[in-house]
Amino acid sequence: MKNKLYVINGKTYLSHINDEVHLYGFLHQLAFLAGRIKDEEDVFHVLDTAKRYGEIAEEKFQSWGIPGRYLVFGDPKDLKGLMDKELDEVEAVPEEEPKPKKYKDEYIIPGSGFRMLVGDIHNLIVLYHSLARCLSEAETEKDFLRL
Repeated sequence: MKNKLYVINGKTYLSHINDEVHLYGFLHQLAFLAGRIKDEEDVFHVLDTAKRYGEIAEEKFQSWGIPGRYLVFGDPKDLKGLMDKELDEVEAVPEEEPKPKKYKDEYIIPGSGFRMLVGDIHNLIVLYHSLARCLSEAETEKDFLRL
C-alpha cells in the first residue's frame, strides 16, 4: 500500500480535510470551555456541548464508512473497502516516459497518504471520545479543573 499511487476525487479529499478541521474545532472548543469553568453552571454548559459534539461526531463517523474494526485496531487492511470506494489505483510511470495526464479535480496520493488522512480522523475521534468521557465522568468542579 505504501508504494502504490491512487487518484482521489477532489471533493472527497476536501471533504476529509474539512471533517478533520471540524473535529479539531470540537476538541479545541471543549478544551477552551473546560479551561474557563468557574462555577457549576459552566460545568453543565461544557457537558451539554460535549454531548452535542458527540452526536455530531457520531453522525460524521457513520457517514465516512470507516469500519468499526479500524477504529478499534487501526489495521490498514480494514480500509480496503473504503479505499476501493474512494480511490482509483494509478500505474506508476517511469521518469523517461511522458508525465501522466493531469486529472481534473482529482489528486494523486500515495496509499500511505490516504491511511494518514483516515488515521488523523481516527485519532481526532478517539481524542474527542476520550475527552467527552472524562468530562462526563467528572462529578465536581474540582474534577473539571483537574482536567
